[in-house]
Amino acid sequence: TTRPTALEPLSRCLECSRHAEILGFSVEDRVDFFHRFFQDEKQAKLAFGLVKQNDTLFTLCVIPLVCWIVCTVMKQEMERGKDLQKTPYTLTAVYMLYLSSLLKFHHKESKQDVRINVKGLCSLAAEGIWKQKILFMEEDVKKHNLDQEDSLPLFLNQSIFKRDVDCIQTYSFIHLSFQEFFAALFYILEEGERQPSENLSKNSQTLLEQALHERHDLTMTVRFLFGFLNEEKRMSRLKEKFGWKIPPKNKEFLIAWVKNYNNEGILEEEIFSYLYETQDDNFVKNALYNVTTVHYDSKSFMELMILAYCVQHCQNLEDLYVERNKEVFPPGNE
Repeated sequence: TTRPTALEPLSRCLECSRHAEILGFSVEDRVDFFHRFFQDEKQAKLAFGLVKQNDTLFTLCVIPLVCWIVCTVMKQEMERGKDLQKTPYTLTAVYMLYLSSLLKFHHKESKQDVRINVKGLCSLAAEGIWKQKILFMEEDVKKHNLDQEDSLPLFLNQSIFKRDVDCIQTYSFIHLSFQEFFAALFYILEEGERQPSENLSKNSQTLLEQALHERHDLTMTVRFLFGFLNEEKRMSRLKEKFGWKIPPKNKEFLIAWVKNYNNEGILEEEIFSYLYETQDDNFVKNALYNVTTVHYDSKSFMELMILAYCVQHCQNLEDLYVERNKEVFPPGNE
């Protein structure tokens, strides 16, 4: 498995109870990494404190590579003079800043070549997400026009496995979350920017429905999908550099989808996390316009932050019910 959350359901499927859990950074390791990376005590404490508030980011920092990416992005933002405390750093925001930085400083190809490479990564990622596939063969990579040497190292790892007397070459994204990131980008780009992909559902409606009800492994992809909707904060650099933009119909469709799930004024909790990822006040206000009642089971401080952000944009809210996890919020900690 690639995620700790999948370990428990996996163990129920095994006949033999023996398994090995390969651990990444502990909490102490993450603290140490931030201090070693920033060197400046004040900067390290500020960055670590902000990341710790975001459950998703903090959990992903278990992985050394992701921890380095998060630190790199925050360091660059500090150097640009940004006030980190005034900017909610969602996972989409961090990964988009990292992508923009890589494309700016590490790509020597023409603008057209970069466009082709990124589009290829998007279509490869989306196909893999639907097929629950994280290892790709050489023919998969070629099919998505990623067979050029310069297009591989930034986001794809190359592995060689021995099979009988032959060696086979496989590829994978540097982390599953990056595959989900590019898969979401595949759905949000204009139709003309997409690469054709055989037997691949391009229907966003299917993606959303499957994520909520049947395939919870698609949840992160949908979260990225909503995160891309904020063109001003997320897509501005790619729009400026490559001319990519989000068609208005995509925003309209997702607003309509959220409203359709407003069953008698009550919205499912998972959708609040999608809306928080956008950090687009007007979009959230529009999507939640008909919500009159909110039932929310809060299991962490991050979930309270998500709730607070969404509730302030509920213009017609009449009733709010919040259930707190007693282990996280013991009595007396109001």
